[in-house]
Amino acid sequence: MPMDSNLSETMRILILEDDRIIARDISEIVEGMDGTYQVRSAHSYHEAMELLQNFSPDVIISDIHLASDKTGIDFVKKVKSLLLNMELIYLTAHSDVNTLTEASATDPIHYLVKPYNSKQVRASVQMAISAIQQKRILQPDLSLLSEREQVILRGIAQSLSSKQIAEQLSIAEKTVRNHRYNIAKKLNLSKDKNSLLIWAMEHINK
Repeated sequence: MPMDSNLSETMRILILEDDRIIARDISEIVEGMDGTYQVRSAHSYHEAMELLQNFSPDVIISDIHLASDKTGIDFVKKVKSLLLNMELIYLTAHSDVNTLTEASATDPIHYLVKPYNSKQVRASVQMAISAIQQKRILQPDLSLLSEREQVILRGIAQSLSSKQIAEQLSIAEKTVRNHRYNIAKKLNLSKDKNSLLIWAMEHINK
């Protein structure tokens, strides 16, 4: 199905799958879809974390069970603390109740159960991209904020204190307070003490 013109911007997709053949297959399916995609694949939790240093995905397709002590769910939990707007698709051969319950807590938009087919992959990715685009239409433009400011803004939306955010990011509490001031200034918010907290809770998806 052709993508709407509003979806013509490049979408960044990260595939976390320890089976290299499956990862390559999904990558080829996505790259063959209508639209512009920048696709990266990782085959372990640690490889995916390293990739995040230079690649900020819009969509993550993650296997739940990886051949290591870290799962795809562990990776997603970490990513969700860093990225404001991303959609998640889980890929798994295990659809038991306990697995799905744990995975559901991370708010995936869809599940792909192995063996999947190309039509299912394309439909899942299209669903994720449409959701991202809708959020961008409804949410304020945060392009004026740096990536670090966006991470801090997400923490504020979760009602975390400056001290708690500082501990999560391993930075000084004073640095967080400075970021809060700069964020409020860039968003043209009032100097009221709670204006940034109220704005963040109203506008930022947790």
